[in-house]
Amino acid sequence: MTRANSFILACLLITATIATAQKLPDGPYVAKYGDNVTLELVMCKPGTFTIGSPEKELGRYPDEIQREITFDKPFWIGKTEVTQQQWDAIMAAPNRPNSAWFYEPNLPIENISWFEADEFCKQLTAIERKAKKIPENAFFRLPTEAEWEYACRAGTTTTFNNGKDFLIKDPRKCPELNDIAVFRNNSGGKNGRFNKTQHVGGKKPNAWGIHDMHGNVHEWCHDDYYRYNPEDLDKSKKRTKKEEPAPEPSVKIIRKIYRGGSFLSQPVHCRAAFRGAADQGLRSREIGFRIVLVTQP
Repeated sequence: MTRANSFILACLLITATIATAQKLPDGPYVAKYGDNVTLELVMCKPGTFTIGSPEKELGRYPDEIQREITFDKPFWIGKTEVTQQQWDAIMAAPNRPNSAWFYEPNLPIENISWFEADEFCKQLTAIERKAKKIPENAFFRLPTEAEWEYACRAGTTTTFNNGKDFLIKDPRKCPELNDIAVFRNNSGGKNGRFNKTQHVGGKKPNAWGIHDMHGNVHEWCHDDYYRYNPEDLDKSKKRTKKEEPAPEPSVKIIRKIYRGGSFLSQPVHCRAAFRGAADQGLRSREIGFRIVLVTQP
């Protein structure tokens, strides 16, 4: 083989290697670490949905104003909340110890700040890029609240993603949630004294196969907290409003969105449209996270 042919062959091999990392799967994304740690993400296809809650929804808050959001490309979201086992596998490099309140491998990681959840995403991105599993324009991060609610609802428009609303007038009691959520009424003892998180994936998934979007732990989102401006929303009703690119995190804005409800939450705070907010440095046994995989334009 001539030197010229060897050079051409080498170029072709490099190109083939790059090409294998350029295409994300048209379905679930699965990453494996060691013998028994698997991290699976579900693909959310492009589509349009209405974020927020209707004015007559029981338990509704004023900042849940409805508006239309369109996703023009897919993204992948964690099938479950990030577990302690997954946290330990990814964060071993920077030596971030597991600080969970309830310690067990298959329980969701909690008691971590927004900053630490963001660092997990950066570490995972670095690991997957180094292994050439994702292209250079793809990365992991926390979901925007629009991505989170789109994935939570999975095509439903009801209070909960199993197609059900509150069937009684007391939002503290909610048998409609028992099959899909770990919340105050089914996570332990009375008055929250002995309640705790439960293994991820233990409740029924939504229509897209995603678990624990209601309850278990609140989930950090990428976004800064803000109240929607009704005037701007009125203008946008005349057209389809596309989802804006996720803004870069800002240390100047310290309140971050969290979604989903926790094992201590009343049912009203487990609704698909509920918006919570907390200081991004807060650590709480009620707050964990799940991740998304996205691509830049």
